[in-house]
Amino acid sequence: MPRIVVSKLARQLLLEGQLSYEQILNVIRQHNPNWTLSGLKRYHRQITCLNQTSNGTVSIDSDIDPNHTFGVEIEMIIPLSVESLIDKLRENHIDAAYESYNHVTRSHWKFVTDGSIRSRSGYSPIELVSPVLKGQSGLDELKAVCKVLNETGCKVNVSCGLHIHHSAKVNGNKNLELCKTSAVLYTFFQDQFNNMLPVSRRHSSYARTYDKVHDFGSLKSISETSGSNFGRYMTVNIESYWKHGTIEFRQHSGSVDFAKISNWIKLTQAVVKRAIQLVLSNTNVFNNYTAQKMEIELGLSTKLTEYVKERTQHFSGAVAA
Repeated sequence: MPRIVVSKLARQLLLEGQLSYEQILNVIRQHNPNWTLSGLKRYHRQITCLNQTSNGTVSIDSDIDPNHTFGVEIEMIIPLSVESLIDKLRENHIDAAYESYNHVTRSHWKFVTDGSIRSRSGYSPIELVSPVLKGQSGLDELKAVCKVLNETGCKVNVSCGLHIHHSAKVNGNKNLELCKTSAVLYTFFQDQFNNMLPVSRRHSSYARTYDKVHDFGSLKSISETSGSNFGRYMTVNIESYWKHGTIEFRQHSGSVDFAKISNWIKLTQAVVKRAIQLVLSNTNVFNNYTAQKMEIELGLSTKLTEYVKERTQHFSGAVAA
């Protein structure tokens, strides 16, 4: 049985929680005798929340919706070959592969080329695209990936971006109004999002902002058959709805830092969750809708609100970066 298939079997048995480590190890070793008890326990830590309470129970992050799916695209520069980085990820039981440039959603982490990334001597530009992730286990998998990226010296620069995809479904069905409402909500708080990001991401040609006066009419008129005339290089990419069934948030600067990536996932998920509420209540955000303060409108937790303040303070008076 291929190594990646064995990892998925181990993941399934661990998450089911019916067998002991020793019993799972016996099953796994029938397919790959190289697995060890310590390796199995390490893998378990990667796919479950790593933060434990004092009594040893698992602490679940309440800011992430356990049923909502998301995906991550990380643009970066790497000091080793892609093949070597893949080996490092696989050593940590993370399924990864190097592919030619494509927009196909995979069940594994894929490395693809990206012509927009500028590199430097000793490094190579690359983009890492996640499979569909979900809830806490998705964050844990992302954390394990970021750990490997940092341990191997992967970095970002001003040409790199971080793109987050969220499911564009309402009650299990794709919903275009959700995408449009998410874009409007994000634009309501554009200044706040700008202030917590580097100056270089506030007017990026790869993540253009929507204009409330000139663009909202066009946003409102988008239909299933008309498509979007904005292109994909917007802060909130609606074209992703037709290509992937997702809403893509493109404004964040490149990062291999788990805390930054995970908090941006939670913030943009809060935008989508609020948009779902508005869609279900048939609220017309294009017609004199008055948004409350961002933390109230989006229902941000104290922890997320503090993160926004911290990042805003960090970039207060920032120069281009």
